[in-house]
Parts: sequence; structure tokens; C-alpha cells
Amino acid sequence: MGGARVEVWFPRQEQVSVFLETARPNAEDGRSVAGVLFTLFASRTLANLGTSLGGEALATFLGGISHNGITGHTPRQLLRDNDVEVIPAGPGKGRKGFVSSFDPNKAKFFSYKPHGFGLLGRGADFYGPMAVFALLAYLFDDNGASDVEKEKVEKAAHLVGRSAADGLINVVNQHEVAASAARAAGLQ
Repeated sequence: MGGARVEVWFPRQEQVSVFLETARPNAEDGRSVAGVLFTLFASRTLANLGTSLGGEALATFLGGISHNGITGHTPRQLLRDNDVEVIPAGPGKGRKGFVSSFDPNKAKFFSYKPHGFGLLGRGADFYGPMAVFALLAYLFDDNGASDVEKEKVEKAAHLVGRSAADGLINVVNQHEVAASAARAAGLQ
């Protein structure tokens, strides 16, 4: 299994772009790696946000995803409800964003770098959940993904969300929670 890298940028508060690349030539393997990266990304975001309003809203949404798929609002609808438009990734990044990578062949297998939030994390309560919704929408909009692949990501998202809602994710154990969810969902 190779690695994956994602960049989620907000050129303006009401716009988000997602750029995802995987090191796997096989599309199915690439989607599986992207699913693991999503699980790690969501877990880290939830650990960082803790019990803030944004953290609780994100945990509630992800935890509410059932084995029958997303009920109620889809990630793209949640973005629209918050007046955030998904735009194509371009050369201009944005003032705020997140760059994350996953490579199981490295000792430091996961990297998560927020940009533009300052020492106090100003705006992270809004941008963090929106970044997770945007990445999830991006994965669901991949026309090549089978229903089985989408179900695996949904299950992993649900397990991470439930763990956060139950207060079981923190900065110390976020990787273990994400890995457990990815394994249980069949992504690893």
C-alpha cells in the first residue's frame, strides 16, 4: 500500500477546494489509501477541536452515518448550508487550509498541518469541520468509486464520529482510533 496526500484550501471563507493524490496506480488501492487518509484526517480534526461547538457538530454528523449510508444531509449539502462552495483545485491555495499525508511505509506515517490559523487556532472551529466535509464529499463524488468502497469510508467515518461523540478521541490516541476504524471498515 502506497501513500496519499490531500490539500484542502479555503481561498475565501465561502470557498473550498480539495486536491487529493495517491501513490497507487491501481484505482481501488488508491481509493483505499485515500479512505485511510480521510479516517486519520477526521480523527485528528476531532482531537484538535475537542468538545468545541465545531467538534461536537462534526462528531454528531460523522457518528450519525449509518451502515445504510448518510442520512439527512450529505457532506456537500452541509457545505452549502454553511454557504461554502466547492471549487476546483487550482494553483492559488488560500489563506487558510490543511495539508495532510499518509504513508504506511514511513516511521512518521501521518502528517497534518493546518495553515493560517495562528497560535490560537482562530477559525479552526469552522474550517476544521468544513475541511472534513469537503474531503468526504470529494471521496463520495469520485465517480469511479464503487458502492462497496463508499460504504467502507462511511463505516470508518461513523466509527470515528462515534468515538469522538463518546469522548474517546484525544491527541494521544487519535492514530489508534483511526487505525481501528479503518481496519473495522475494511480499508486496511
